Amino acid sequence: MKAVRQLATAIEMLLGALGLYLGFMLISDPTGRRLDLSTRWLQHTLFADYLIPGWVLALGIGLINLLAAMFTLYKKHGYRSMMLLAAGLTLLLNLVGFFLLAEQFGIQWVLIF
Repeated sequence: MKAVRQLATAIEMLLGALGLYLGFMLISDPTGRRLDLSTRWLQHTLFADYLIPGWVLALGIGLINLLAAMFTLYKKHGYRSMMLLAAGLTLLLNLVGFFLLAEQFGIQWVLIF
């Protein structure tokens, strides 16, 4: 069980750090030029620039995963399973939202993957 907890913590820390870093990169430059992103990709979406997706990435993915990693590190904390579940559900909801937006606005999957 210890190995599973360590693996979950490592994944959460990686996702959290990347989410915060990339989210703040999008917040600091909403045009996406720093990350070599084109605003054409947002052409038929609800967003004019990458500011709101940056906040969602930083807070929704980054912060929640880092909090879940901190809770998972402590054995005696009773909420570690709930935080791990919340982090996983946040990632799942983000993925579902992405698929719905891509389907609604006709984004080509070849360009994304």
